[in-house]
Amino acid sequence: MLDKKTYKLLKFISANPGCKFSVTPHKRTLCPFVSSKLKYSTNEDLVEALLLLHNLNFISMKMKTSSIDKSFDYLKTLDWDDSFSLCNPFYVLPQGLAYIQQKRQQFFTFLIPYTLTTVIALLSLISNLIQ
Repeated sequence: MLDKKTYKLLKFISANPGCKFSVTPHKRTLCPFVSSKLKYSTNEDLVEALLLLHNLNFISMKMKTSSIDKSFDYLKTLDWDDSFSLCNPFYVLPQGLAYIQQKRQQFFTFLIPYTLTTVIALLSLISNLIQ
C-alpha cells in the first residue's frame, strides 16, 4: 500500500504520461510543480518515491526512438539503473493503472453505503424532531 503522497505522484504520472521532473540533467533542481503541487521538497524524497513505484512495477522510463529505417517512432523502455535521471520521461505501466482503478473502486464502495446510511439517519432524526 502506498502513502498518500506517493499515490498522488502515481496519479500525476498517469494523468501526464511522459512527464519530467527536472529540466536539466546536471543541475539537481526540480521543476516548480513538483514542490508546489506534489509537495516534494528535495530530490531525495522524489527519487525515493519514484524508486518505490518502479520496484512495485507501477512506472517505467521510456524514450522516443526511431526505427532503423526512420519510418516510425516508438517508445523504448530504458534500463532503470543505468539511465535514471529526473529528466527522463516517466510512464505508468498497466499494474500502476490497475492500482489506481482499484483505489478508486474501493473509495466508491465505501462512499456509497456510507452516504446512504448517513442520509437515512438524518431523515430519521428530522422525522423524530418534527413529531
